[in-house]
Amino acid sequence: MRKTTMAVGLLISLATGGMAQAKECTIMYYQLFLTPQRALLEENSTGATFTLLDSAVGESITIDLERKVLTVVETKENITNLVGEATIKSGTLANEMTVVMADQALPSGQRHIAITSVLTTPSATFTAVTASGLIGCTS
Repeated sequence: MRKTTMAVGLLISLATGGMAQAKECTIMYYQLFLTPQRALLEENSTGATFTLLDSAVGESITIDLERKVLTVVETKENITNLVGEATIKSGTLANEMTVVMADQALPSGQRHIAITSVLTTPSATFTAVTASGLIGCTS
């Protein structure tokens, strides 16, 4: 009886949960020289799939984000963020990207986001560049 109840509960949970749907988003960067960027965000129970649209490489860049608890060193406060990494390669160039996005939205519905990029060539590795701002999504 207990197994049947658990199975029915799981089926109801799966049926009512449905498929996650990607939200259209806009990133407004704090750096004034960067133009707003379009993105898609599809969240699930363990993280999210984040897609940068109209990237400099001419195609979309998709990064899987995982929910992680990070500790603020100064305050010992635990905060949950969505974190993911991807490496984009083109010939001998490699661009290692890291995305960190706040798991909780601000009262405005927006979230903080930071995208760090490290470019590596056969002869050098360039300093990380971080673009940060707010991401707002519509359902």
